[in-house]
This record gives sequence, structure tokens and C-alpha cells, in this order.
Amino acid sequence: MNADLQDVIALDTHDEALKKLDEQLAAAKALRPDAEQAVRDAEAALAQIKQEIRDALAESGRLNRDVNSYEQRKRGAHRALEMGSVDEDTADRQVAQVTEILDRLETEQLENMELQEALDDTLGARKGQLADAEQTLEEARAVAPPEIDRLQGLRDAEQGRRDATAAEVRRDLMIQYDLVRKRRKRAITFLDKDKACTSCMTMPPPGMIADARRGAVMVACKACRRWIVP
Repeated sequence: MNADLQDVIALDTHDEALKKLDEQLAAAKALRPDAEQAVRDAEAALAQIKQEIRDALAESGRLNRDVNSYEQRKRGAHRALEMGSVDEDTADRQVAQVTEILDRLETEQLENMELQEALDDTLGARKGQLADAEQTLEEARAVAPPEIDRLQGLRDAEQGRRDATAAEVRRDLMIQYDLVRKRRKRAITFLDKDKACTSCMTMPPPGMIADARRGAVMVACKACRRWIVP
């Protein structure tokens, strides 16, 4: 195989390995901040549900007070009727009005009780989420630093090998290689079973295919400009 093509393949392999290590390093470095954010989100959700429970309890207290107040009015209307201090029609209207209000209040009390039960269930779930987030954060604090050091060590070694390879490449070829990598992400390509470029699916001329398969000279796809590996 052509020596320059071997250098290009080696460079492209090193650069792909460095790209993957950079992605792994970014993920490892993001692990702890992501876990810390998850804890903050869980704490905020827990605080919100606790506030909703407090609001529901306050509403329950108000409803209980209103029910007691209207029950007293209802009893007062009955006593006034028994004592003859009001006429029967007036007492009946007062009792009917109070009874209607009490029915509505009792319905609201039932709805409030159902709400409190649902909130209690949600509170349990939020506490579980917070516990899980705190555990994840603890694991991230323990795992992230050594994992980052390990990946950085691998990257430094890979970068050293890449630099050593680049030092042996002709300057003009290195410039061309960097340009292709910048524009196309990969500098090399292959031919599929139908003899088409696997990167851009363009079919090279037969003579170019023959040259590429012999590997004696460097052949670049005319469409995407990547070098064809035999």
C-alpha cells in the first residue's frame, strides 16, 4: 500500500480515537453537574408538593370552619321557629339556603380530602426521587474524578501517537488532510460491493477503482475528496 495513504489512514484512525475520547471526557465531566442539577430539581419538586399539602390543609381548615358556622345558623333557624320568634316561611327559607350551602361545602370537603390523599402519594414519590438523585450524586462524586483522570491519560497517550505520526507526514499532504477532515469529518472512505464510495455513494470511474484497489497510488473520490482505502 502507498506509504502516504498508510500515513493518512493512521492519522484518521488517531483523530477518530481522539474524537471518541473527547466525547467520553465531556460526558464524564458533565456527570457530576447533571447529578447536582437532578438533586436541585428533586428538592424543588419536594418543596412544591409540601407547599401544596400545606395549602390543602389550610383549605380544609377553612371549609371546616364554614361548615360549623352554617350548621350553627341552621340550628339557630330551627330554634327561632320553635320559639316562634320568626314566621314559618322565613325560617324555612333560611334553613333551605343554609342546607344548600352546607351541601356545597361538604362536596368541597370530599374533594379536598381526595386532593390531600393524592398529594400524600405524590409526596412519597417525590421523596423517593430525591433519595435516588442524592445517591446518583454521591456515586458521581466518587466515580467522576478517577474516570476523568483515566480518560485524560488515554487521550494524552493517543495525542502523543497522533503527533508522532503527523511528524512523519509531508507538509503538503498534512495540509490537504486537515482540510479534508475539516470539511468532511473523515479523511478516508471505502468502496462498497457495488464499487461506490461508502461516504457519498458516488461511483468512481473504472480506472480510478483499479488504481484504488492496487493501492500503489493515493486515489481520492472526485465527489467527496476523501481518499479511497483499498
